[in-house]
Amino acid sequence: MSALADPAAGAIAVVAAMRREVAPLIDQLQGRRRLDISGLRGWSGRIARREVVVVVCGVGPQRAAAAAGCLLRARPDLELVVSAGYAGGLAEDLDTGDVVIATAVILDSDSVPCDAGRVAALAAWTGARTAAVVTVARAASTPEAKAALREISGAAVVDMEAFAVGRAASAAGVSFLAIKVVLDGAGETLSLAPAAWPRLARAASLGSRQLFDALMHLLGRGPVRPWWRALGLAVRGIFRLGDERRYAFRYFAEAPAVEGLDDLPPGPKILACNHQSWLDVCLVYAAAPCRVHWVAKAELFGPRLLRWFLKNVGAIPLDRARARSLAAYATVLARGGTVVIFPEGTIPGEEDLPRSAVDPETGLLPGRTGAVRLALETGVPLIPVGISGTGLALPPEAAPHLQQFPLPRRGVRLALRFGAPLDLSPRRDGSENVRQATERLMRSIASLVDPEDIARARQYSRPQPDPLAAPSLVP
Repeated sequence: MSALADPAAGAIAVVAAMRREVAPLIDQLQGRRRLDISGLRGWSGRIARREVVVVVCGVGPQRAAAAAGCLLRARPDLELVVSAGYAGGLAEDLDTGDVVIATAVILDSDSVPCDAGRVAALAAWTGARTAAVVTVARAASTPEAKAALREISGAAVVDMEAFAVGRAASAAGVSFLAIKVVLDGAGETLSLAPAAWPRLARAASLGSRQLFDALMHLLGRGPVRPWWRALGLAVRGIFRLGDERRYAFRYFAEAPAVEGLDDLPPGPKILACNHQSWLDVCLVYAAAPCRVHWVAKAELFGPRLLRWFLKNVGAIPLDRARARSLAAYATVLARGGTVVIFPEGTIPGEEDLPRSAVDPETGLLPGRTGAVRLALETGVPLIPVGISGTGLALPPEAAPHLQQFPLPRRGVRLALRFGAPLDLSPRRDGSENVRQATERLMRSIASLVDPEDIARARQYSRPQPDPLAAPSLVP
């Protein structure tokens, strides 16, 4: 149990401008009662056997300063004060719903540092971004105003209350944290016009849920979804078992043959795999020697149940329609994690992409450059991985768009081979670029796939005179 979750520790106070920002947290308070402190609107109760005080101070730095000062005078026993709520995004790679844990809160030339130990621990638990937060007296609602604040302060988000709360906590000698969730991005205009209300309501609802999850992590509980939480822990546990987990494959497919496992470098790494089937993810989970996070297209995170499952097994969404940075994956690697990427981007034969789109040389789809770019940005090893047999065990035509999911065919040999790290050192003549390195990566992956699988894919890469001439892969 972490120090933050120690029930013997002191009380925690959460200060927010509006009730809706912390409404889910208030609903979780056990033995909830209103604060008996004159001039304050708030509630107290227990979460994970620890006292939690929630104060709604109102919008603006003056109200935040008055509420925080009143609270700290009445409750000198507080161990930690947290400023929580919505904020405007200043960094271009922040989207609505992204959580930022402040390293410091800034007002003009003054700043208040946050508790560094708790910032690092909370960031590791939640995967949230850490950055500075700047406080202003009036909302920065236009892209131009946000860009100016970003240039002056270097902060990632802007709010109106964090500095006032932080200064009061610092003056009282109490530890301080600020947890902010992005309500509007750097390129968006925050509008209160009636036409913008539906979008604003959706953003606020998403922000409240994300903020609630971060606060529950802080209290040592993690995301709470009544019985969903217990089921989520079970799902995560299944994919965090030891090496024997691969034998669970015998229940729905043949146990995979794994080669090159002992030669994998220690520490963070990127596994770049070919993509034949929906079964590929399960095979990598069964064979990888460590906990893995994998890149999943953002479209899969639409259905609520599927989104819940994907987050529990370590998937990180990738919006392929937008040119976004690889910051989320770089964060996982910085913490020593392993990221699984399918450079093909999809499965040949899925998403209305014909099998004939594969490269006749490699038998794979042309690779996307994200895996190479991520390896170059982070400096971690890029490992080519060849997956064999899954295209016959469960071809994409058998489960189009996951509308149905039949059991895999038994008796198919499954194999997974780990190759040597790809050499990404610059060539002497400087002739190789990211695209050429990606082509080398795809050839390396193809060399690790069974020749039978490559030959079958090449057959489909040739023009077929008769649409029914190619043999069906559907079992």
